[in-house]
Amino acid sequence: MAYQSKAGGTISYHNYEGNVGYSIYVPENVTADTPIFTYTYGGGGKADWYSGYHSNGNYGPFDALLEYGGDSIVVMPSMPWDADWGSNTNDIIEKVREEYGI
Repeated sequence: MAYQSKAGGTISYHNYEGNVGYSIYVPENVTADTPIFTYTYGGGGKADWYSGYHSNGNYGPFDALLEYGGDSIVVMPSMPWDADWGSNTNDIIEKVREEYGI
């Protein structure tokens, strides 16, 4: 499922490998120079990206991107605490770079 931001970009969830996945925000006009920003929350899951799931009403990155968009691709990986965060995140970024020609 993809979500459309008010600025025209989209956010979608992708399974990478096993129990490793990521959400990705992609602005409307991606070029070879579009920066990639990685938001790593730690061992949290998808619910930590949304303010609606926080009892204290935090404004999560997912909410901010839907509301305001951005000019960067934003990758938000999700995996268990004991996963290899560095390697998995780097692999996901390389996959995104190849997919969008960055």
